[in-house]
Amino acid sequence: MPALREIADPLRRDEALGEVRRVSGVEDRVLRQVLDRPARNPIGQGRQAGEGSGESRITADAVLSSPDALPIHDILRAITPVESELLRLLLVVPDLQVRVVDELEPDQLPSTVARELYRAILAQRAPDDAGIRPPFNWDGLLLALDPEVRALAQALVAVNRPRPEARELERLLIDIEQIRLRDRNDYNESALAEAERESDSDAINRLMLEKIQINEARLSLDRRRDQTRLLAGNRR
Repeated sequence: MPALREIADPLRRDEALGEVRRVSGVEDRVLRQVLDRPARNPIGQGRQAGEGSGESRITADAVLSSPDALPIHDILRAITPVESELLRLLLVVPDLQVRVVDELEPDQLPSTVARELYRAILAQRAPDDAGIRPPFNWDGLLLALDPEVRALAQALVAVNRPRPEARELERLLIDIEQIRLRDRNDYNESALAEAERESDSDAINRLMLEKIQINEARLSLDRRRDQTRLLAGNRR
């Protein structure tokens, strides 16, 4: 919608609005209501801030920025808050996508629909035979998604929040790892209790060793978090 508002020629703006209607399936009446509202989508705010920065800009012909057109908050309840922050950052600042490839596997995300969206992003940015990664393409991403995952992607970029910043990435990756370690520890505790009830010494020894490894990983993660906070403080 911010991009459409910038089109001064009414005929060209109507043509663009028609394309939005065709791609999104949203009624013309709803789209025009949104178009008449003051701009408040952080994606639109980022278009000016990101000019010349090399970031891919998400265009209005693929984004539903209207709360009337999409049940944003209902959709986002399907994933955890940290997944929401991370995926939104990757969609709004696509230059960060390649950086995350080596640090985060899809299976590390807690929610199924979040994993599917992340896999689709990775698939689109996968390098070709020459090792060259294609640029991020919002329209192409949406076309590759099933309806549930597509709705999540649209809700993430349409939600009315301040534009995320690249410096938040490290914190979000740490939060994701913390969730994974918490779940792994919960499973370990349950399995250890079962092994103790059955007096299975081999299982007890194996699970106690794993518990030590989990605790060491948690300590390492705490150190990373402290370093991240220190670096963030120095930047300020």
